[in-house]
Amino acid sequence: GMLCSACSTAAKLGREAAPAGIHVDARTGCPLLDAKGKLVPCLEYSNHKAAFPYSAADRLSAWLSKPRALLAMRRGFRYYPNFLSAAEEAKLIALLDCDGGSRWCKVFRRRQQYYGEVYYHTSHDEAAVQPLLDGDGGPSAQAPTVAAHPLSDLDFLIGKFYDGWWRREEAEVRTPSEVLSPPSELLVFGEHRRNFPTQILVNEYVQDFGISSHFEDEAAFGEVIATISLLAPIYMQLEQPAVCSNQCDELLHATKLLLEPRSLFVMSNECRHDWRHGITRHTVVQAPQPRVAPHSHATATLAATDAPELTCQPQGTEVRQQGPVPMAVVRRDSRYRRVSLTIRHLLPSRKQVGTRP
Repeated sequence: GMLCSACSTAAKLGREAAPAGIHVDARTGCPLLDAKGKLVPCLEYSNHKAAFPYSAADRLSAWLSKPRALLAMRRGFRYYPNFLSAAEEAKLIALLDCDGGSRWCKVFRRRQQYYGEVYYHTSHDEAAVQPLLDGDGGPSAQAPTVAAHPLSDLDFLIGKFYDGWWRREEAEVRTPSEVLSPPSELLVFGEHRRNFPTQILVNEYVQDFGISSHFEDEAAFGEVIATISLLAPIYMQLEQPAVCSNQCDELLHATKLLLEPRSLFVMSNECRHDWRHGITRHTVVQAPQPRVAPHSHATATLAATDAPELTCQPQGTEVRQQGPVPMAVVRRDSRYRRVSLTIRHLLPSRKQVGTRP
């Protein structure tokens, strides 16, 4: 049956159960299936041991509130934890925050940066981020706009999408018996770097800032949308409305995906076209952690010495050990900051406002 959108919204904001883990293929990033076609549950967290380029020994997992929703989605869901190293994350943040934060602009509530082309789709006409295009399909020199930084500033990040790992023979990486709808092409943005998307949009989420559930506009953006998360974990709401519109309140399926710091999430096919996504104003994020030595109390504090090298949680994060997988409790309070990079092709058919009165 359909879900009530109001109930779904209340659940997004409230006190929910911890997410459940499923194993994803280290090659495709797609969910693994067992011999009966069921998702393979993850009962012990080990993403902290993995790093791109992944090896045959890596046991990757994705964590969702309702993993079975992915069986209804079928195609287009790809998740890669620790796609970036801690050093690469630090390098990115240093670049984004350089020169006293002068690269940040604030047309909307969230601070943003644009690499490549400037464009942000909104229901409102905002000339600063919807410049007119010239005859060649590029931004008009006369169009008012916020600053665009060159994609070359992020060459080290773009290069990861063309790493030799993507081209290795599959025999070099453990191939499972079955993957849920693997992509026809492994490389996220194709074989040639010249075809890399024209925009990397950077968004900053502080405290409980969010973004309403929405479809990526098909007239504005290409077939593949990729998101890289930095600094702090967050839940992304994924929901399939009965009618493909941002206004439809009747949901066929819904789940929340935990986006871990340094992870890559790729949306295409049904995941991109039939499911909306958004960031709700939830105030608590539960993120899985590796098992540690038993404690005398149901909750404990994760000391710096207990944290694995690649674990993203800050020192002093509360860890609940009431279930089979310990969960770090991250609160979206005044100290919370998450940065996302959204990578996408901009299409000439996108909305243009420019200098209209």
